[in-house]
Amino acid sequence: MYKLPELALNATDAAALANKQRQVNRKRSFPERVAAAKSAFAGKPASLFGRIREKLKLMSGDLVRCAYCEDSCADEVEHVRPKDFYPERVFDWSNYLFSCGPCNTGKNNNYAVIEASGRIVDLVAHRAQLGVIPPPAGTEAFIDPRIEEPLDYLWLDLGRSFRFAVLDESDALKAARAEATIRWLKLNRDMLVEARINAFSGYRDRLAQYVARKAAGDSGDQLQNRIRELKRSPHRTVWLEIKRQRSLLPELDGFFRQAPEALSW
Repeated sequence: MYKLPELALNATDAAALANKQRQVNRKRSFPERVAAAKSAFAGKPASLFGRIREKLKLMSGDLVRCAYCEDSCADEVEHVRPKDFYPERVFDWSNYLFSCGPCNTGKNNNYAVIEASGRIVDLVAHRAQLGVIPPPAGTEAFIDPRIEEPLDYLWLDLGRSFRFAVLDESDALKAARAEATIRWLKLNRDMLVEARINAFSGYRDRLAQYVARKAAGDSGDQLQNRIRELKRSPHRTVWLEIKRQRSLLPELDGFFRQAPEALSW
């Protein structure tokens, strides 16, 4: 899970989304806005969202992987902030990403707010207790890869477990957000761990091949093809962590010393 590149919609599509959002926002009560948001999104314009899907594909990379687990092919337009709790964001372009079915279903309405006191308010439980009212004020617990860098909160253990963990235990707020995101998305399920181990070997071997071919005098075009293959590999977070943890990985650190340009890929 890493920060997605930002791509802007064209002015016409952005205006169309804004118009749909205004129709939701015009409802007087919060319950009415929630109902209107769900209904309007269910009947969203196919042509508009076809173009939005194309933009999300570009944002997802060549392989169009899930923005959460990075493993599965993704084609579901996911609301980072659930429309049940944030109807004012239902047609917000910055609230969309591509998610796979298992991640989308697993996250569903799992969302929480961390109040200034540090109390974590589960919005599903909050709704069950108090009814359809707006979420309380506070910091959203879920890490949003559209606007935040998840690796400022998480780290991936490349030395042993290949599982995500909290990056900074000393920061209670950041630690709570990291733990909630890992738990809701089930980022450490066994199949993802195995896929990351495989991805690690793939990145190591591709980097080794690049270094060897560079030393052998391959042309610029030949080397660009190798770079392109590496950039298209799944589980990009593994690559980002290889770069961040390279001082702990002697073999890979040696490759980066021979090809420092790889640090910018």
